[in-house]
Amino acid sequence: MEDMQKGRYSLLKLLCIYIAAILAGIVVRMLIPDSKIYAGIFYVVVVLGLIKYIKQEKCEWRKWFSKIEGGVGRIILMLFVVALMLSINLLFQTALCYIGEAESFRFDIYTYIATGFLAPIVEEVVCRGIIVDVLQKRHKNVFVVIVSALIFYIIHGNPINVGAFIFGIFAALTVLKTKNILPGMFIHWIWNQMIYFLPWIGQMLISVFD
Repeated sequence: MEDMQKGRYSLLKLLCIYIAAILAGIVVRMLIPDSKIYAGIFYVVVVLGLIKYIKQEKCEWRKWFSKIEGGVGRIILMLFVVALMLSINLLFQTALCYIGEAESFRFDIYTYIATGFLAPIVEEVVCRGIIVDVLQKRHKNVFVVIVSALIFYIIHGNPINVGAFIFGIFAALTVLKTKNILPGMFIHWIWNQMIYFLPWIGQMLISVFD
């Protein structure tokens, strides 16, 4: 029972870090409404909070980057699922561009740093590193996979983003099998790069075939 309470307290501390990051992002958005710097600020606050969290909780973070064990099949399957989801998303983005419902793609350095680089690192450390570790000590793998994927889905704050839940399932399965968060982090990085540039790719396809 004591271990269970400690695990819940650890997850609650993670939640507080995210709440603080959201509040910081909101404040920056209000102060600088014409900039998307709030996206970068959000992840900076999360990173600073995680550094303090890992020190306080004495997380054995080095094992997340140990030698990759078995699970090549899961990594390949994960890549296939990500490619399929990106293809569907690209078709959707292209259709929106075609009917004029999509906004013109604008490169924003703050959003790109946040989604393209900080997000894959931070979210994998939190969801596939810390949360999987906390849950695995007290629950079976099925519970670990579903709950960690659900938390990953919730922190994205978009109810229609079911792809985050699907990705979370495969990422959790991969880290449990490989004993390493790097494969999921790398695939997450690929996913976020493509998602960020999909509107631009959709516009480019329309201009080529129109």
